[in-house]
Amino acid sequence: MAHAIQDVTTAKARTRKRGLISYNSRKRLVPLLYVSPATLLFCLLMLFPMVMVVRYSLMDGAIVKKDAAFAGLQNYQLVFTDPVFWESVGNTLYFTVMSVVFHLLIGLAFALLLNSDRINPVVRSVLRVLFILPWLFTAVIIAIIWRLLLDPNGVINSVLMTLHIVGFKVEWFSSPSTALHAVTFVNIWAGYPLYMVSLLAGLQGIPKDFYEAAGIDGANEFQKFWYITIPQRCRS
Repeated sequence: MAHAIQDVTTAKARTRKRGLISYNSRKRLVPLLYVSPATLLFCLLMLFPMVMVVRYSLMDGAIVKKDAAFAGLQNYQLVFTDPVFWESVGNTLYFTVMSVVFHLLIGLAFALLLNSDRINPVVRSVLRVLFILPWLFTAVIIAIIWRLLLDPNGVINSVLMTLHIVGFKVEWFSSPSTALHAVTFVNIWAGYPLYMVSLLAGLQGIPKDFYEAAGIDGANEFQKFWYITIPQRCRS
């Protein structure tokens, strides 16, 4: 009788354990079901075009010709031996590196300025509006503004010639020696507010007690920035 009761108890425990495992398995599958539509859409809109582009790159005239032949790696060989391609790669690297570095430096400098208690609150509010202005303009408006400013007969050249910095009208967007730098500068001007707002949000989350304690211990402004601001900002 005791053995029968023990067997029944063991069977119930096993059934309960199987049910718990089954419940946990279904519970783990629920998040996957939620993200499956987005994953499927991502595959259709992102991965499939990427695969098709790679396929086209291995064919000769895949877009122009209906019966395009398989070319293998000849297209890649032609591109990699073209000096114009490597020049474009260098220009792209310059544009990217300079944009990222100066976005970060300018954004951090303005964020520290707006987060400083030494500036009058009214002045800080005015600066906040001025610093955020590039973020309010669309790409078309930014292009029009800087096209007018950097026109050979525009404001920038007039100021530079009045100050005798240059003695001729510079073709900022037309000259090969200045076009890349001008476009990079415009991109930096248009993009730094995003970095500034992100860094400012992180700076405002750092407790003021840390700076007060560091000041009592004799730390200067650079030491506060290096040992408090940067570690706390990286942690956040």
